[in-house]
Amino acid sequence: MAAQAFLMVAPFLRPPGGVGSTPPLPYWLYSVVGIAILVAAVIYWLVWVKVLPAIGRYRLVPEHEKLADGTAVIVYQKVKTTQSKDVKVFSGTIWQNGCVF
Repeated sequence: MAAQAFLMVAPFLRPPGGVGSTPPLPYWLYSVVGIAILVAAVIYWLVWVKVLPAIGRYRLVPEHEKLADGTAVIVYQKVKTTQSKDVKVFSGTIWQNGCVF
């Protein structure tokens, strides 16, 4: 656990001499860009899977299909929800029209 914590902190530690391997860029820039890309991906997923279906009143339903060469793929279909008061409980979380409350 300590090694994993060190690996998360190490890219932000100042290198000897205070200058990284790319002098015009700060040594911490690569780590910040990587974290920003991961955060952007999570935000994209939240918008695509949670927010847009709640606003558009539809569900994304996965359908398993096989391509001509036998490759299995999952295609998501939009299915309109007709009931505006559709409330379900899944493992303690209340869902209404795809939104978590």
